[in-house]
Amino acid sequence: MDRHRTVAFCFDRIGFAGIGFVIGGYQLFSELFCRYLVISKLGIDKLGLYSPILAWGGLYTTLILPAIYTYLYPRFSESKNNDEISGITNDIFRMLSFYMIPFLFIGIAFRYIIIPIFYSNEFILAANYLPLHFIGIYFFMLTEALSQVFTPKGKIKALGFFRIIMFSLNIFLVTYFINDYGLGAWMLKFLATPLIFFFIFLIYLNITFELKIEIKNIQIISFVLLSSLALLFISEYNQYYAMMVSILLLLLSLKFLTTHEKEILKDKINTMIKG
Repeated sequence: MDRHRTVAFCFDRIGFAGIGFVIGGYQLFSELFCRYLVISKLGIDKLGLYSPILAWGGLYTTLILPAIYTYLYPRFSESKNNDEISGITNDIFRMLSFYMIPFLFIGIAFRYIIIPIFYSNEFILAANYLPLHFIGIYFFMLTEALSQVFTPKGKIKALGFFRIIMFSLNIFLVTYFINDYGLGAWMLKFLATPLIFFFIFLIYLNITFELKIEIKNIQIISFVLLSSLALLFISEYNQYYAMMVSILLLLLSLKFLTTHEKEILKDKINTMIKG
């Protein structure tokens, strides 16, 4: 009996590793294929034009995502019921939203100033793609937080299936739209795929684990999305108005903090001042 259990355990581990290998390999293929399309259709200089956005966005995700993975996996593994899963998810949604607000609002409103300062005027056209790319980063972070529910709760095959569809969608977006929208097709894979799968994951996890998103989180997510789109619209007509509105929206976002969150923020500010 022990030998049978050992064999079954080994096959389970091999199957788990195999799924990871297939997903990782397909992700690599998807990324290389999309890059090949951009380079072959538009030229390598166009891909280089996008580098400030990737570098800036990558800096943010590199800092935040490892912390999220480290925090969420054991929390979801230890959760005893669906209410705990919902509670953890809602907490991380709020944290991600408030972390993202300054990065997103300032990035959109000040992009025509920041890019030439850190790079050069040769990359100024990258500013056209930055707002929607950053909105995509926001939903990518939320989607990644949701994805952390799958593995510790025994849904690795379902997650693998969704990952394959996600990478296939990236290939489709770049292939189908690159002739008409150029570099905008490359940007779409950073925006459309996370946005679509954010809602797919929400629906799936609601059915599977009765995941519930609190009203206050629906409000803050809606605020972030609508404010970002408003800033994009304003900045297309007047950059200075967009800068002023971005500051006002940053201050307005404080209204979404709970009393406990305001106390934590005040303590952190006082600690920073004293330190």
